[in-house]
Amino acid sequence: MQAWLLAELVRYLEHPRSGAAAFDDMGAAWVPVREAVAANTLRAADRKIGAVTMSWEKLVRHLCLQMTSQLGVAVSPVVPRRLAKDQLARAQVAASELAGAGTLSAALRVPGAAGPVTVVADLRTA
Repeated sequence: MQAWLLAELVRYLEHPRSGAAAFDDMGAAWVPVREAVAANTLRAADRKIGAVTMSWEKLVRHLCLQMTSQLGVAVSPVVPRRLAKDQLARAQVAASELAGAGTLSAALRVPGAAGPVTVVADLRTA
């Protein structure tokens, strides 16, 4: 019975209408923020950065879920302790990184790997 329930859950989650199988949109603020990074006009206080950093966190969580499914081990984001329970602080750190370096980054804990796997999206090269 448990195997059947798990198979049905997986089948549901893999269905395109479940919304769980794919991450395909960074939101409406993505293009203006990317263009501002390219023009070197983006500032950490820009209103649109918040939407992009929230989408980035969602993308990182989705990546962890995908890797967990494919690797068979629990992949999770590595978040500094001081930021773990403070979404506003995480958003501010990400906004500073995006405005300063033009990048969004994340570290992933993959059991069995030599260390955290770092993922960097460099918007300056887009």
